[in-house]
Amino acid sequence: MERFAAELTSALTAAVPEGTRVHLETPPDPALGDFAYGCFPLVKAFRKPPQKVSAELAATLQAQLGDRFRITTAGPYVNFTVPEERVRAEVLAPIL
Repeated sequence: MERFAAELTSALTAAVPEGTRVHLETPPDPALGDFAYGCFPLVKAFRKPPQKVSAELAATLQAQLGDRFRITTAGPYVNFTVPEERVRAEVLAPIL
């Protein structure tokens, strides 16, 4: 999962204003996804409600990442799920 986190961190760093700290978290409920990004630092910078900031960031990342991740929002969080097919192809297949 480390390789997926690195890919997301790179995409997020490119999508947020320079100097914004990018820190991925693990959602408290696994049903929300594999990774989450709290948009709190962006709320102040963009002067928009948290839900609007997360929706806009999710749309930007979806356009950038395509189907490499399933991207959803929950309040001020953007959640990322690595598709099972991708995990099988990129992690399990080389091991087998």
